[in-house]
Amino acid sequence: MKTNPLPNLLKRVSPAVAALGLIVAIPAVQAQDPKSPQKIKIKDEEGDSKIKVKPNKVKIKGDAAREMLKPEVTSTWVKGYTVPTEYREYFTEVPAVERDNVVVRYRGGRAYYINSNDWSIVNVVDLDPSVEVTTEDSAYVEGYVIPETRRSYFVEVPTPDTGTTVRYYNNTAYYMDPSYQIVRTVPLASR
Repeated sequence: MKTNPLPNLLKRVSPAVAALGLIVAIPAVQAQDPKSPQKIKIKDEEGDSKIKVKPNKVKIKGDAAREMLKPEVTSTWVKGYTVPTEYREYFTEVPAVERDNVVVRYRGGRAYYINSNDWSIVNVVDLDPSVEVTTEDSAYVEGYVIPETRRSYFVEVPTPDTGTTVRYYNNTAYYMDPSYQIVRTVPLASR
C-alpha cells in the first residue's frame, strides 16, 4: 500500500510556516509599541516638512528654520561694522522693555522678560525657531516664577542705550544703531 506523501509533508511544513509567521509578526508588534518615541511631521501646502515633533522636543526645519551663515561672514560682525542690507534679515530684533523692573534674559533661543523683583516671567519671545525646546525649558512660560536654583541658567541681555536696538543671531546679542552699525556685542552662551 502506498501512502500519500502530501499529508506527511504538510505535517512537517506547518510548524515551520507558523514559526516563520511568528518571527515576522514580532518586529511588527514591537514597531507599534506606544512606549517607543513617535515622530510627527507637519507639512505645508507644497508637501515640505516644516516641523518635527518628538516627545519633549520640537524641531522646526525648512524655511522656518534660521539658515546658518558661514563663519567668514559672521566673523565680520564686530563693534563698528555696519551690517550690509542682504544680511539684515538674519537678525531677530529683541523687543524693547516697556515696564519698570523688567529685564531681558536669554536662554536657548528665547528672550525672557523677567520681573527683577520676584523673577516671574512677564513675556517670552522666540528669537531662534530652529532651537529645540526641551522639557525643562517648556516650564518657562509667562507667569512662571523661576526658582532660585535655575536663575543662573539665564544670561542677562543689558538694556540698550537710547537710539540703539538689540538684535539676535546665533547666540549673540548685537546692539545696533538705526543704520545697522554694531555698537556692542554680547555673547549669550547658556547651559
